[in-house]
Amino acid sequence: MPDVSDEVPEPVPDVVIRAGGHADLLALLAIRLGFHPDESLLVASLDERGRLGFSLRVDLPHDRDVDALVDSVVAVMQRQDARRVVVAAVGRAGRGLGRLVGTVADRFAQCAVDVDEAVVADGRRWWCQLCPGSSPESSAGTAYDLTSSAPMAQAVLAGVSVLPSRTALADGFAAVHGPRRARVHAAVVEVRDDVHEQARRAGSSRPLHASPQALTSGASRVRQVVEGFVQAQRRAEEGLVPAELDDRTIAELAVLTALVPVRDVAWSMMSRAQATRHAALWSCVARHVPTELSAAPLSLAGFASWLHGDGAAAWCAVERCLQEHPDYSMALLIAEALERAVPPDAWSPVPDDLLAAALHPPLELDDPAA
Repeated sequence: MPDVSDEVPEPVPDVVIRAGGHADLLALLAIRLGFHPDESLLVASLDERGRLGFSLRVDLPHDRDVDALVDSVVAVMQRQDARRVVVAAVGRAGRGLGRLVGTVADRFAQCAVDVDEAVVADGRRWWCQLCPGSSPESSAGTAYDLTSSAPMAQAVLAGVSVLPSRTALADGFAAVHGPRRARVHAAVVEVRDDVHEQARRAGSSRPLHASPQALTSGASRVRQVVEGFVQAQRRAEEGLVPAELDDRTIAELAVLTALVPVRDVAWSMMSRAQATRHAALWSCVARHVPTELSAAPLSLAGFASWLHGDGAAAWCAVERCLQEHPDYSMALLIAEALERAVPPDAWSPVPDDLLAAALHPPLELDDPAA
């Protein structure tokens, strides 16, 4: 797969937004992604009723990489059993977008996949690549404005957020700076000291990652916080008191999920129905903690985003995690699932007996890496 790609396996939940033309199609694709794409190739499958299904976005390739990218995109859509697709390329003039879209359409045709629409756009004007004489090289195109389109208006009314760019989406997982982050860092030191002291009082001489006392008490605390936040987030969505995490709680979650069995307990608590709430929790934690503790919160946020069907957000979380922790296995696992376009419904939670066993490691366990 190309360096930067975003997959969206599931439709926007419980929202029906209709398109009436090429500009509306571009708006729908942006709504599916959750941000306005630029310098991007977009492909989406269509079902028998013409509804958008699995959607894919990749960065526009350099000329030498076109064939490899097209092969990769077509392979992904074939794995999704796509029979009909729409293709769009968005970017500045002079990038050869018409040729790229034409190559993609030809490759789909060779694989017996119908291309219902093929569009090129530069952010201000669009061209229908399936229409004779319509291309950036031969015509002026048709003006459009996604922000004032009917689908965008419907999305706003439905409460669906569409960010201005992928960078804006990634900012939701970026580290924040300022007084609060400094307070959280100070709280991390206190929490670490407290966890070590509790283990010592319990008579454990083992390192925290191998201490049943530290693991079981940590798992219990994480369960308590996660359950409370998910309930509070649900109330906030109903217009009641917003869900919030204080500095100490953020520090606790970061320190405790650095213990892999405790992290896995938090992981196992996720469900597709609650995934957006878990993503909100762990993205908040990830943004405020020291870099040394960011791996677990970022991976949990990425997984929750993927479980919800938001592949673009999942990639943003995973990308930051792998920049800071290149060998973190959970992030690598999520990246592989995203690259292979594994659907969220393929996931099964870790069985309770395995989680319980992990909280009581054997005496010889001394490797904390995961």
